[in-house]
Amino acid sequence: MPDPAVPPAGGGLFRAPDGHETVAQLRAERDLAIQVMNALGQGLTVTGPDNTFEYVNPAYAHMVGLHPDDLVGRQPRDVTVVDDHETLSASGRRRQRGETTSYETRLRHVDGHTVPVLVTGSPRYVDGAVAGAIAVITDLTQLKGAERALRSSELRLRAMLGAVPDLIVVNRRDGTYVDVRASRDDLLVWPVDDVIGRRIADVLPADAARERMAMLERACETGQMQELQYELDVDGARRTFEARVVPTSDDEVITIIRDISERARLESMKSDFVNRAAHELRTPLATIVLMADLIQEGGSPDELAEYWRILNAEVRRQRVLVEDLMTVGRLESGHFELVPEPLDVRLPLQDAVTSTRLMAAARRQHVALEVSGVLPHVVGDHRALHQAFVNVISNAVKYSPEDATIHVRVGERDGGVDVAIIDTGIGIPAADLPHLFERFFRARNAIELEVQGTGVGLHIVHAIVTALGGTVQVTSAVGTGTTIRIWLQAPAA
Repeated sequence: MPDPAVPPAGGGLFRAPDGHETVAQLRAERDLAIQVMNALGQGLTVTGPDNTFEYVNPAYAHMVGLHPDDLVGRQPRDVTVVDDHETLSASGRRRQRGETTSYETRLRHVDGHTVPVLVTGSPRYVDGAVAGAIAVITDLTQLKGAERALRSSELRLRAMLGAVPDLIVVNRRDGTYVDVRASRDDLLVWPVDDVIGRRIADVLPADAARERMAMLERACETGQMQELQYELDVDGARRTFEARVVPTSDDEVITIIRDISERARLESMKSDFVNRAAHELRTPLATIVLMADLIQEGGSPDELAEYWRILNAEVRRQRVLVEDLMTVGRLESGHFELVPEPLDVRLPLQDAVTSTRLMAAARRQHVALEVSGVLPHVVGDHRALHQAFVNVISNAVKYSPEDATIHVRVGERDGGVDVAIIDTGIGIPAADLPHLFERFFRARNAIELEVQGTGVGLHIVHAIVTALGGTVQVTSAVGTGTTIRIWLQAPAA
């Protein structure tokens, strides 16, 4: 039987059982091992029974800014951050019990900065007993930097998502809700806990669910963003949503949902406004053309006088409408400008009353201007205030019954001038009062009664008066009438 202590000849590191050649080969093997350990990119240390370094490779020495020879004979704690010494000691005790340990610690570089490392240490055995340790040390500087960058990126992403005024939903391809995020609670149609783990078909109405699932499927198949607009009844109100579905994999999508109810309402109002404006432009034009033809054909003096009266009234009506449309355009573009100056408010007000008397006369109405006391001058713009007063008075005429009297009462109040236009018309529903000054808005009863109007008159009035530092107040009751009070400030002393 061959001696197991003698390696076989051929194929191994030892070529022959000759003792001198064995020692030489062992030295060569040792030198090779040292070369390999010196070439390692990771740190490698060997400690003896007294826990001092017997070997340190260049990679480890580089971590602390020293030469390997400067570390031999020193202990790991000499180059470890003081706060981590207990971790170091605990690991040493475990290795004495024959355990392999792995822990994170920090080395002290000679220039003062710290190096985060991962130490994996195994017991070193001599004659069957633990006599130190062999440790592999991995520099975690880049990894920690990447982790910090990742955390920073995650915090930025969370901050960005928190600032987005949208609902963000993650769904699997089968429609299952994986995650739901909202910057505000009022964006949530359902509580988050009620949808996570459920499917779109279990949460949305059938029509909306079918559309969402079809869009989700298209996004997954094409890899491209899909867009959808849909409506839902939420808390008794009809709300409009815009959804954009972005695929993140073959089996998952992110949907960004925005409540566009207000935008949809304004777009609908704007569309209605365009239709109403076109109608209101066409109607007086037809009358103007007819009156011009009748005047050209001739007639009795009374007939011609009536034709001229109607023609004059329609032309004035057309001018007011065109001025309103131009003013809305300037307001929309930000080019609406006023030239405030001290002004006697009776001048634009008297012009407005004169401009609307023909319109009132056609309905056998009377516009009564009543001025009380001595009036201070106000901060005003004659042309703009004339337009504002015409809009309010013409509304009073339009919404009041025939033979009615529209009172225009003017007096001093709070150091300025108060102009009250009072009618006995159809009034305004209480629910509509907060929206009167919105562009394109029209009260529900005005629409139901098919009273002509564009919905921009009071929007213009409010814009003009507030730009001059004044206020507009409305009180109204359905079937009783409406009072609009315009207060204008006096110039500063």
